Amino acid sequence: MHPQNSSTSNSEPRGRSAWRDIAVTAAWFVAALGAFEALCWAAFPQGPLGESQLRDYFWYGQSQEGKMRQLVETANLPPTSILYAGWINPETLQSGGATDADVAIYGSSFSGNMTAAMRELRPTLAIRFVGGPGAPLNHSYGMYELDRTMRRTKVAVVGVVSENVSNVLSMNNGTLLADGLMPYFSPRYDIVDGRIERTGTSLINSPDELKSALNHGSLWQEQLAVLAEHDAAYWAPLFAADVFDGSVTGRLLRRAVAKAHESRYSDAIHGSSGFKRDSYAAQVLDGLLLKMVADFRDEGAHPVVVLVATRQYDDDLGELLEPLLIENGIPFVNTFDVCPSTDLRSYIPDGHFTHECDLEIARRALALIDAALEERPE
Repeated sequence: MHPQNSSTSNSEPRGRSAWRDIAVTAAWFVAALGAFEALCWAAFPQGPLGESQLRDYFWYGQSQEGKMRQLVETANLPPTSILYAGWINPETLQSGGATDADVAIYGSSFSGNMTAAMRELRPTLAIRFVGGPGAPLNHSYGMYELDRTMRRTKVAVVGVVSENVSNVLSMNNGTLLADGLMPYFSPRYDIVDGRIERTGTSLINSPDELKSALNHGSLWQEQLAVLAEHDAAYWAPLFAADVFDGSVTGRLLRRAVAKAHESRYSDAIHGSSGFKRDSYAAQVLDGLLLKMVADFRDEGAHPVVVLVATRQYDDDLGELLEPLLIENGIPFVNTFDVCPSTDLRSYIPDGHFTHECDLEIARRALALIDAALEERPE
């Protein structure tokens, strides 16, 4: 009788043992995730952790729709809430300031801060500002298209910000920049037969319309369809609400995916050598800026452009746009020449310029505005 082969006799028990180990490990993993979820849900809504940076970190991965729903459901929001900022409608533009203006300014919060500095330096100058936080140039032009029907101005200023260039093909900043929330929507513009044309328009253009759409699903679904068709950065799993909004683990996973999406998208527009001139975003940016300046001139306003160099972008925006501005005789200020983005002392913690920088940028812009006003015939 041949002795039994030990490898044969032990194979079945060893196989069962391996599967049992896998099952036990999986069970412990699921239990650990459950405990982590329970701990976070218990800690975040109450106590000191509820308002901490750690709490914010775990909520970053919430979908943009989820963040919007949470915002519109918040009671007693102050007038300065992000919910009310940046909407392109007549009611918003009525708060812009003088309708018979010496200067009309368009852009993001950088332009808004420069406007405040101008008013401080020159209180008698009639200045109008309309814009939105984080506004890319397509938003500024959309604001301008409506605003030009509501006011007169002698000089028109537009700010272009380096960190917002990647959003020029987006209709909501959150389709690319998933951590924050800016509820307003922007038009989409494209190059059609060599000209800039509007190709996408938001169905939601006010806080009230946003609240109504989120409460009545059909309009919101139509808005998501507009974004899917016209927003180059839109991806439904990152923007639209889903079951992961209710899970800390799900939100962390979504945030990781969102960061990879942002990096992949932005890298096609900007790299270690600066902005990529052959990218479609850079071409639309060029076309939009020239179109906006041409429209300024058509209405009899002198144009001024402010190039805003932000952290991690060096003078990349100046290298991209200064040749275009010089070639077309467009006066401009480049903030890199005033407060270099390579010097972190130029900024406050939230990424905006210090007040001293805002004042110096305002002085440079006022010098160009003064020269334009002197040239203007009475």
